[in-house]
Amino acid sequence: MLTTLLQTVRRRKQSGDTVGARVLLHALAAQQPDEPRIWLALATVAETRAEQRQALERAIALDPQNELASRGLERFRTADEGRPSTRSAIGAEAGQAPILTAPAETLALAPAPALLPTPDDSTIRIRWPLYLVIGVAVLIVLVAAVAIQSTISPAAEAPRPRLPGALPVPLITPASSPSATAVAAARPSPVLRAAPTVARPPARLTPLPPTPQPTPRPTLAPGDVISRGAWHASLLRPDYAVPLDGAIGTLQPRGRFILALVDIGNDGTAPARIPANLFSIQAGDGHRYLPVPAASTAYLEAYGHGQRGDLSMEEQIPPGGNVSVPLIFDVPPAARELMLRVGDEPRGWMVGDAPPAPPTPAPTSTP
Repeated sequence: MLTTLLQTVRRRKQSGDTVGARVLLHALAAQQPDEPRIWLALATVAETRAEQRQALERAIALDPQNELASRGLERFRTADEGRPSTRSAIGAEAGQAPILTAPAETLALAPAPALLPTPDDSTIRIRWPLYLVIGVAVLIVLVAAVAIQSTISPAAEAPRPRLPGALPVPLITPASSPSATAVAAARPSPVLRAAPTVARPPARLTPLPPTPQPTPRPTLAPGDVISRGAWHASLLRPDYAVPLDGAIGTLQPRGRFILALVDIGNDGTAPARIPANLFSIQAGDGHRYLPVPAASTAYLEAYGHGQRGDLSMEEQIPPGGNVSVPLIFDVPPAARELMLRVGDEPRGWMVGDAPPAPPTPAPTSTP
């Protein structure tokens, strides 16, 4: 199975899907971390020189006699020392980035990224005085700003606006103001009356029912491989399982179509069709929906074989290799929290909410 998956990685890389090849290799490395062929293949799709070098070092640690990994690391050491490299069995002409090749059972390593330029000592000596001048200028500006702020008198406090409905309070001078005794005598004494006491029954606290917490659903990561019987399958990218808008050609959905482009392999000895109940879409309420084989054929007829999938569900899957098959499900519009599952596997891949814009279908000719 490992050789088959590595062949799938090679096809993905040759077709330009480097991201899908890298995701599948990382998933294989998590499942089989002691396999040097996986780390050697990871060096072919590394995004940086550091990742490629780390993959080569892991491969040589697992297989010290691996000639390809040894030559790749030697190429890195030659580039780091800054010496012009000669033509080697695993490289190209002197001065080029290392191009590693592998036997048929492994993958060809891609060119490593170019070396990053290193600033020389003269550039560093020039930058320090420039940084010092900039720091002194910033300090002078801060001192001047503090001095200017200290010389500015605070503005007079703005009068507070009077609340709506409040009566103005007149200013009373000592000459015209009556005595406090006269004012108190002129005012009538208030009569205090006790408010009647009403007996209230004690309040009873009714406890609220506990809020049920949702149970998290077990999910699979892109690139995880699930095997069931004579089949193994994987969803390489999250955007390979999304809803579709409208019809597929002349085929109208009863609810809405859900597309799942899976990478599947036949581990048997003879060509066979995908079982109708091997894949399913399960909603959050527990309902499950099986794919529609005719919709898979209509999808490839509308968008073309090789662009949106290799084979349909109605075609025979050859043994000994992986192919991409578009699975089309017809689910109700109100179904939510959709998950793609394989057989009785409790885990699955979540289906995205935003459908991608499908390309304009090319006209098909009737044979």
